[in-house]
Amino acid sequence: MTTQKSFLLFAFSLLTLISCVQKPTKVYESELNGEAESYNKKKKANEIISPKIKRPALAPLRITKETIVIDARSAFSYSMAHIRRSINLQWQDFTKRGSLRGVLEEDLFSHARRLARLGIAEDSEVIVVDNGFEDNGVAGRIAWTLFYMGVSKVQYSSIKVFNAGWTNTKTEKPYPSLTIWKPKLERSVTTTRSQFEKLLKTKAPKYFSHADSNVSHSKLIAAASDVRVIDVREPQEYQKSTFSFGAINISWKEFLNTDGRPEKRVVEKLKSVGIYQHQKIILISNQGVRSAAVTMALLDLGFLSASNYAGGYLELQASN
Repeated sequence: MTTQKSFLLFAFSLLTLISCVQKPTKVYESELNGEAESYNKKKKANEIISPKIKRPALAPLRITKETIVIDARSAFSYSMAHIRRSINLQWQDFTKRGSLRGVLEEDLFSHARRLARLGIAEDSEVIVVDNGFEDNGVAGRIAWTLFYMGVSKVQYSSIKVFNAGWTNTKTEKPYPSLTIWKPKLERSVTTTRSQFEKLLKTKAPKYFSHADSNVSHSKLIAAASDVRVIDVREPQEYQKSTFSFGAINISWKEFLNTDGRPEKRVVEKLKSVGIYQHQKIILISNQGVRSAAVTMALLDLGFLSASNYAGGYLELQASN
């Protein structure tokens, strides 16, 4: 009986003690909900600013049995020596003929059919190679073109990264043909002439000329606060240009390392001149080749609103 009373007294004391202790569960959930709500707001804001672009991680490149290698060098360089089974393509293969060489053809479905015959599909692992800086970004241009067409797993580098398995013959077995696919265009990575003018409009234009010119460029004006334009030509080209529209000049070579891969250190340099990952960034060069390489590098570095003006200065001059 005494034991039973002691047990009841102990149980009553334990319940009383528990009831006096503050329960943390609701507070904890409230804090989590608040953090989740804040995170979702930020995520939603970022999605409004940046397209939903998925790029492969910046990891060391490897050529496996599943990898399609595209050689973007000249046909002569390719014939001298190339990576086994690699495909020789030129960036001009996808563009309009005539003076506007940087502008992509409107019928990219025909190019998708050709890529399918070469063994390239939307989900193919592709590496595009060139001779590095001496080829002026042609690998990046083809990689950008394929990414625009919907080939998401495309990478780019200097061919010097791969120093084994080269040949100068055409006897290697080609990649098997695949089912024809239709391009799913990633329009956010390209900027047209009309989009260019619309995005650059401000209430207080800061257009200026580097030198006197007979060509009218009255519609070309400075970038708005949420849009940055980077001229990736060499400084001597930029300084000799007949016109400008407030674009900042940073050489395309600063965005890539000697392996033809994204240079991570450029992120801090961009921040130092007021260019951040959440902003809309338009890249421009003469024909949209070097600017395409920079666009791909920026996408891989987290600048998900980077966009290439594919027509370049040649299109601007021809349109005025």
